[in-house]
Amino acid sequence: MLKPDRPHAHKPLPPSENRADIQVEMRGRVNLVDIVVSHPTIRSSPNVATVSGTAAAVAHAAKCTKYSSRFDLPVGSLVPFAIETGGRWHQEARDFVKQWVKWGLSSADGAPPDMSDPQTRFTYVARVSRIRASVSLALAIGVVHTLKHAVTHLTRSTTASPNPSPSDNVSDEDEAGGSR
Repeated sequence: MLKPDRPHAHKPLPPSENRADIQVEMRGRVNLVDIVVSHPTIRSSPNVATVSGTAAAVAHAAKCTKYSSRFDLPVGSLVPFAIETGGRWHQEARDFVKQWVKWGLSSADGAPPDMSDPQTRFTYVARVSRIRASVSLALAIGVVHTLKHAVTHLTRSTTASPNPSPSDNVSDEDEAGGSR
């Protein structure tokens, strides 16, 4: 696929070009945030057993390679938001959240926040922690839901029983916690 001509990198990508999950405009610059959740398995990367964050690093590199082969994006405008199912974040994802919170705390004229002020520092740490906790909770819920779905469907009998019980007719929605 040819890289599109991007002379106006400060403008958001049109929907036909955008493959990212989120477009964020910060300080007059568009950042593409593409979220990837990876699961550390030795089969995919043997280093996961000895080096923390390897799965996130591999997923981050794969996103960078994918985008650079398809699009001519300005340096720093792509944030592969790589997170492992165990909760470890890639450094670039952590850095992006910190920059985003600092930008939100900056003054109306765009001056950066005074991080030497204890109240500003407390607010900064609290907001970063709240974002990390929210993302971690959403990730945990997603992992639990996926695991429940996989276990439920992988443990079902592959042959139909001759006398199905009423519980055999439970729909996928009911199994996922939906109402009956």
